[in-house]
Amino acid sequence: TFAVINGQEIEKLEKDNDEKSSKINDLESKLNEVVNETNELFNSYLRLLLKNLNFTHTERISVYKVYENKFKLIGRASVDPILSSAGRTEYPIGDGFIGKGWREGEFFINNLPDLTASNGNTYYNAINRINNIPREVVNSLRMKSRNFFIYRINGYDGNPKAVLVFESLQPSCFEKDFIVEKLNGVKQPLVMFIEKNNGIVLTENILGVWQI
Repeated sequence: TFAVINGQEIEKLEKDNDEKSSKINDLESKLNEVVNETNELFNSYLRLLLKNLNFTHTERISVYKVYENKFKLIGRASVDPILSSAGRTEYPIGDGFIGKGWREGEFFINNLPDLTASNGNTYYNAINRINNIPREVVNSLRMKSRNFFIYRINGYDGNPKAVLVFESLQPSCFEKDFIVEKLNGVKQPLVMFIEKNNGIVLTENILGVWQI
């Protein structure tokens, strides 16, 4: 009798577990749909910003938000689909021009050396003199730009939340004041997207629990 009761209890537990697993799978699917839709909406918004800035296939806009003391890529757009695809999706918070722009609020530079000069040494040295960044990181960059503008964005609470990275393969494609002027009328939608944690995808931790 005990074996029959025990078997019934096990069967009930297995059934409950299957039902809960099904509900979790449905929730995961819905969460992924929301994240993907929001991410695509944000990238569409960035594509409109590209057009407003008259950016071509040699330019790109990226948005990095700070999570756990690292920069995480949450949005990117370029006319060139190769440049718009995600490469390295996170960076240490202190590295390179992004780290400098994060600390100071803004950072602009143009006319960086031609990448082909001295096997890239001239390009790397020019970057590293401004703010330290590992050589291997620079070597792995898909887009080695010569014109940068880093612009920090604050959240609703006034605290720094993210940075916008405008870059061009051309040595002098844009000026800081031009971009700041264009951003004046579009900051609120940017803040809204950034506050919504756009682009953060579902990941499974070692305990098998899904988290955003």
